[in-house]
Amino acid sequence: MERAQPAIRSTSRAVKGPTAAPALSEKPPVELVYVFPLRGWPRTLADSAEAIAFIESFDESKPERPFTRYEVDVRYSNGNEVRGQFNDKLAAVAFLRSIR
Repeated sequence: MERAQPAIRSTSRAVKGPTAAPALSEKPPVELVYVFPLRGWPRTLADSAEAIAFIESFDESKPERPFTRYEVDVRYSNGNEVRGQFNDKLAAVAFLRSIR
């Protein structure tokens, strides 16, 4: 960890000027959220609120197949994507709430 800190400080010093702060703080709108409970059919949802509702209502205890994890892909309007794999509802919902 100690070696990473100088690199981070060095990078942050390189980003200067009035346009740097807004570019780093602005978040593009979420284009779609893709939730795949690994034991069922994938769902493509419009936003994090729909994804949270889906995950909270998903019944992990159904005996069809054993539940493995949730995979969540978030696509932003600028083309960036964030992907996460979560072993339980709480972690998946916490992630989605953090991107609102």
